[in-house]
Formats: sequence, C-alpha cells, structure tokens
Amino acid sequence: MIFLNPHWLVLIPIYIVLAFFFFKKELFKPLRLMIVLLLVATLADPRISLKDKGIDLYVLIDRSDSNQFVLAPKIEEWEKILEDTMGRHDRIFYIDYAGDILLRSKGAESALTYTDETLTGEAIFKASSIAQTNRSTKVLVLTDGYSTDTLDGLLHRLKQQDIEVHYRLLHYPKGQDIKVTGIKLPERVLPGEKFLIDASFEGPDNKKFSYQLLRDGDVADEGEVQLINGKGVLRLSDSIIQGGFHHYEIKVYSSEDNIVGNNDAETYVEVRAGSRVLLLSAYDNDPFYEVLKAQGYDVHFFNDFSDLSKTDLANTYLVLLNNVPAWELPEDFLEALHFYVKFQGGGLIMSGGEFSFGMGGYYQSEIDTILPISMELKNEHRMLNTNIAIVMDRSGSMGMTVENGKSKMQLACEGAAQTIELLNSSDAISVIAVDTSPHVIVPMTQLLHVDGITSRVRKIQAGGGGIYVYTGLVAARKELAKSIGQKHIILFSDAADSEEPGQYEKLIDLMRKEGITVSVIALGTEQDPDAIFLKDIANRGGGRIFFTTSPERLPSIFAQETVAVARSAFIKDITGTKNTNVWEEISNAKIQWLNEIDGYNLSYIRERAKTTFLTTDKYQAPLLAWWKVGAGRVTTISFPIAGEYSQRVRSWPQYGTLLQTVSRWTMKPDVPAGLSLKYKTEGDSLFIKLYYDQKWNQTFGMSPPALYVHSTKEKDVQLYKWQRLLPGTFGYTLKLKPGERVNGSIVAGSYAIPFGPIISNLDMEWTFDKERIQDLEVLAEQTGGAEHADFSKIWSMETQTQLRNVTSYFYTIALVLFLIELYLSRVGIQYKLKNVEAQRPALLDDLKFDSQEENKTSVDAKDELEENKNELRDNSQSRKDRYKRAKLK
Repeated sequence: MIFLNPHWLVLIPIYIVLAFFFFKKELFKPLRLMIVLLLVATLADPRISLKDKGIDLYVLIDRSDSNQFVLAPKIEEWEKILEDTMGRHDRIFYIDYAGDILLRSKGAESALTYTDETLTGEAIFKASSIAQTNRSTKVLVLTDGYSTDTLDGLLHRLKQQDIEVHYRLLHYPKGQDIKVTGIKLPERVLPGEKFLIDASFEGPDNKKFSYQLLRDGDVADEGEVQLINGKGVLRLSDSIIQGGFHHYEIKVYSSEDNIVGNNDAETYVEVRAGSRVLLLSAYDNDPFYEVLKAQGYDVHFFNDFSDLSKTDLANTYLVLLNNVPAWELPEDFLEALHFYVKFQGGGLIMSGGEFSFGMGGYYQSEIDTILPISMELKNEHRMLNTNIAIVMDRSGSMGMTVENGKSKMQLACEGAAQTIELLNSSDAISVIAVDTSPHVIVPMTQLLHVDGITSRVRKIQAGGGGIYVYTGLVAARKELAKSIGQKHIILFSDAADSEEPGQYEKLIDLMRKEGITVSVIALGTEQDPDAIFLKDIANRGGGRIFFTTSPERLPSIFAQETVAVARSAFIKDITGTKNTNVWEEISNAKIQWLNEIDGYNLSYIRERAKTTFLTTDKYQAPLLAWWKVGAGRVTTISFPIAGEYSQRVRSWPQYGTLLQTVSRWTMKPDVPAGLSLKYKTEGDSLFIKLYYDQKWNQTFGMSPPALYVHSTKEKDVQLYKWQRLLPGTFGYTLKLKPGERVNGSIVAGSYAIPFGPIISNLDMEWTFDKERIQDLEVLAEQTGGAEHADFSKIWSMETQTQLRNVTSYFYTIALVLFLIELYLSRVGIQYKLKNVEAQRPALLDDLKFDSQEENKTSVDAKDELEENKNELRDNSQSRKDRYKRAKLK
C-alpha cells in the first residue's frame, strides 16, 4: 500500500501528543484511536497496487473512400481473429470512422454517412473519451495511415490514461498513381477578359496521360501531358462573356492508373458583369424582362428550372419569382436563396398567381420567414371545411434508414402528422397505409382529438410488398364519400416502385366529378420508371406533383401541400383597392393607383413590414408589401402581373412605373467605397481578408464586421470571429473539408459583401501525405504501442498494474467503528470491577477445577456469598421491626 498524499500522516503524532498530555482518558480508548487512524489514512489517499484481469481493446477501423476497397475484404476475417483469441476477462469495442465516427456493435454493418475524410486523430480521441479508467485500455487502428486531420495533442491525454496505441497499416500499390495536385484560376475577371488556368500533376517519371478541362460541365479543352521528374504542369487561357460564377474542373485519364480518387480537381471563377438579375417566371413573355432590360440590368431569364443551381445566385443583385411554385425549384436553390437574401444582402421580389405564395407551396419553405407577409389562411377566413385522405406507401423499401437515423417511413409519417396538425378542428382526416392491400389506419375522422390521431399515424411501420396505387385510390375515394366540403387526396409513393395502375384514368375522372382533387408526393426523381404515371395522376386529379430525393424534406412537403389545399387562398373575384401614404418611403414618384384588380393571393402583413396598396374587401389584405430582413430587402406583389387574372393590371398606365420602382428599391445596393474583400484558396485552406479605410474605424469600433459562412457540410449558417491582422485589415482562415462548398458574406453596418461559392481545389483524402504515417508511428511508440501483423498477440501483452483507490473501504470501517463507539457510550454498558469479582465464584464453580487450591477458593467464595445473604436478611428483618415499633407508638 502507498499513500499519494503522505503529508497528512503528520496528524498521527500530533494526536498522540495531545492525547497523552491533555485528554489521555478520552482519546486513548482503543475504538477512538482506531477511528482517528483510519480517517487520517483516508486523507493521505491510500492506494493498493493490483493488476487488471483483462484488456479493453478499441478497434478503430478506417472506412474512408481511399481505404475502403482494400479494407473491406479483410475486416470480417480480422474481427474474427480478434474475437476468437480474446480472453475471458477481455472486452472488444469497434469504432468505424471516416468523416464521422460511430461506435458499432459486433457483426453490425457500418453506418457512416461521410466517407470523404480520414479523421484518425478524432477517432483516437473518441476512444480515449469513452474508455473506462479502471480497466487496461489499448487502441488498435486499422488504416492506411493517411489521415486528413492531425494527431497533435493526443499524447498527453493518452499518457494520463495509460492508453497504448497499436496499429496495422494497409498497404496497396501506388507506384502508377497519377494525381491532380491542384488547379488555379483568378478569383474574379471582367467579361471577355483573358485569364490563365494552371493545373499541376504528379505521378511516375516520364508517364504520359490524357486530360480534359470542363467549363460549366462542357468540355473546354482536352489533350495529353507528360510528367517530367514525376511532375507535370498544364497552362491554358480562356475568357467568358457571361457574368456570374463559372465552374472549372480538370480530369486525368490513364489505363495504368490504379487510384482514381485523386484524378480531378475543381474551382470557380467570378465574371464581374453589370447588375445581374435572375428572373424566374411561369410565363414565356414576362413583363418584368423588358422593364429590367430597359434599365440596363443584366437579366438572366429562366422558365425551365431543371438546370438552375445555387451558383446562379452568385454576383446577383435581384431575384424575381413570378408565379413559380416552390416544388419546381431545386432544393439547394431554395435553401441558398434564404442565405442570399438574409446574409448576402440580396434582393427578392415575389409576385402573385395561382402557383405563388401559399398556393405555390412556400409556406414553411426555406424562404417563408423572409417574406413581409404571412401566407397561412386564418381560421375565420376559411369558407369550407377540408377533408383529406392520405394514401401512404408502406412497402418494404420505406423501411430504409437515411442520414438522420430515421427511416423513410418515419419521415413520411411525420409529414402526415404535420398535415393533421395544420388542419382545423372542423376538418376531417383519413390515413390509409397501402402495400398490396389497403390498411385503414385512421377512418375519416373529424379532428377533435389531434394527439390521439397523430400518435396512431406515427406508429405506421413499413414491411409490405410494392404499393398498389389503384387499390389505395379506391380506398381513399370510399373514405371521402362519407364527408361534406372540400375533398382532397394526398398520395405518397415511391417513384421507382408504384405498381397496379389499374383503370386509374376512369377512377380519377369519377373522383373529379365528385369534387375530389389528387396531389402526389413522389420519393425519387422525374427520371424514375413510375414518374410519368404519378405525374399523370396529379395532372388528371387537378393537384400538384412533388419529387424529392431527400426523405428529410417529406415533412415540409406535406406541410406545403396541406397549406396550399386548406390554409391558403387565391381570390378570383374582381376586388376594389385603396392606397396609403407609405409609398413615399421607397419612391418620390407620384403614382395613380389602380382601382380594381382581377384576383389576388390572400395574405396578412407581418409586424414591422410596410404596405401601401390594400384590398377594400373584408380581408383588407396587403397587395404590395416590403421590408428589410437581415442584410437584404424583400418585396411582395400579391396580385398577378402576367397571365390569367392580370388584364386590369396590364392595361394600367403606370404598370411599368410600379415594376421599375419596386425593382430599384429591392435590388442589392453596391458596396460603399472604403471596403474591399480579398480571398484565395490554398490546398484545404480558405484565406479571407477585409480591408477598410479610416472612415470605418468608428463604425467597426462599436460593431465589428460579421463573417457568415454557409457550407454544404453544415446545416446552419456559421458565424466566425475576425482576427485583426493590421490596422485596416481583418482576416480569417477557414479549413475546408473534402468536397465542401461554401458561400459567405461580410456584413458591415447595413451593407453586405458576398463571396463564393468556393471549393477546396485539393482533396486531402487522396493526397497520401507520408508524414501522416510517421505521425501515427511516433504516437504509437511514445504510448508503448507498435504495429501488429499477428492480431492474436495483442491479447497476450501484459496488462497494466493499476493503483486502486481504497479510500471508500477506510471510510466504511471508520463509520462502523464510530457507530459501535456511539452505541457503547450512549447505552451506558460499563464493566465495573466489583461486579466482575461478584460473578467470578459462580463462574469458577461451574468450571469444576480439580485443584485443591481452586476448590478452597471456591468454598471461601461461597461462604462469603452466604454471609452477605445472611447480612442482607438481618438488615431486612431489622427494618421491619423498626417499622412495627413506630406504628405502635
């Protein structure tokens, strides 16, 4: 036994001195002395040296892209060897890692999401974090050694926990590997300006290979390059007329190249044109186009949105959505549009129509919160009760788990539950789960007890065959036959596995005559085998069609469809209008407002938003509203400006003035003088610098500029703190992950300076930096580990001898002794000498010793005892006599 804090033992001689000179009688009692010694020992932190019975082995398995094709055939065999050779007291834990890290149970499949990184350092840290301190712990890393993170800072932690790091390196031939080591372009150029493209390569000496340069997905150049001394350089020139961001990618090809993961690199170049406007319209001849062109704007017109991407927002001053439904826009574009307005200071105009606002599915979409109007219809303004039948695909494929850990079925059920929660208590719902037959989970029921209904819906399980669409629609029609009011079917199905069309055309024709509409939410793409079939159902049913490849979006899509059906409205009646005096806040031009409009989208003004054009009906709805949100500006025109229900508006003399004025006010302002942004990428690092002149010193002294970054690897927008590099200069270095694209913005006062998209032009997963292997070897050696070719030997290594803390045992014994001492002192048991002497003759007599001396002592004792008894009887008789004499007197 040893004591970690032996200085406390000095209390023992102090106690003895005090006891001897001052409190000898009280402190030298045996129990009290033992209690004091035990308490002092606990203060000294006693430890006993014991060997562990077994080993806890954490097996870290590198599942990254660059390692997987080598590891996959071996891992099952290696795990079996480890499990077969482990001892009775040994334990084994598996941790799969790549771009994320997961603890895995034995025999289970890897469930990693991101495999484009090798986070060996984080995986070792994870193992050390969950390791038990009272067990011998070892870490075995199965990897090629090329980690994309650092092992710095791990040694001290591992030493403190006595954790050894062992490893097994996976070797595969890289001698013929040809890789792209980078591609460089200027960050920004002018339209038509010539610029250089530099690409660099590495590989075997004198090797010749083919390359291809792509610009925005199209081949811009191709040819051959020869490596000299293992290195090659390609220099090309190019020019672009069209403004915006353009994507460049370099690819290499060789039949002898055995590693293809490092055969390409990509980057962007920004072409600085005039004020760029993005016009997304449902009309071929959109009136906004001519108005904006006449003002000198660089207008990019879209009415086919399949090629639209979030990169189209780069260097854009204004985005217009003219009667475009949300479900036709790419998911990443909608998500980026919110960041573009709120953080990059962009402008957004949304105009009305039957496929806009709530009718267009924008409720609870990514841009709902940045609009100055609320799209949800208030209960008191609803004209009819809504009856919805949800037909849900519950086939076996719906049981698959997606990135967030939930199954497709669970997400679809959550979407159905949101539909129920968005309806009113006077509405009714029916939910039918369908595989090869319909299962009515909820018969048509009025929503008086929402919680109970949603609870049943969320419990629907996948597990049947393919979905029989015709059978499901027949069941839904039967349920809706019981209801009165608005009737609608939401069909949720797999676009690649929708069976049994049956006579759906005739069925839908009958349902339309009965006032039933049908919308479809399809999991998949428009290229899937059953996509045409599902689109035809929606078209014939007078509803909407949604395609999504992301099950995570299902709840929001269900919500959009529900609001479009039950909680939004497009008023098709001729309606009177009135204006307020707020127009002067955005324009000095006088305007003679239109007296009537043909139709409008019913909405409600939000707090802090402004409106100058209202309806005169009972709704008093805003027709023109605007506000500033974050760094950007948003304007809503809640009536159609083109197409049907726009005749009066298009014949209005000041029609062009209205469009021109709201466009100018909403458009992103230019960055003021005295602020400039510079950024560049090197490898996996993005270097950002903001330069400013003296007039900004006071502003930044009170409120420093904010740096916001939106990444494809992060769900939320990230806020970073600047580093003040020099007077007049802020800077920040951002580490980019493989395949990560970032958009950013610097918000300075009321201005925003956007940048991006930016992508790392070097994928660290495929660089194979040999220093990373050396780092792992050094860490293993310093912790007492080594490389293992024979896994069985790792269990035979000597277990650690650990000092076990026994303080708790000392405290327990001291407590027991204290209770005994307390009992003896409080109850009052005492061992008096005379009682012991009085009892001794009786005890000796019982023992019947043969010795004469002992017999004599026994006899004497009996005589003495007899005399004592006689004396007591005499005394008692004497007292009685005295009492009688006193009584006679």
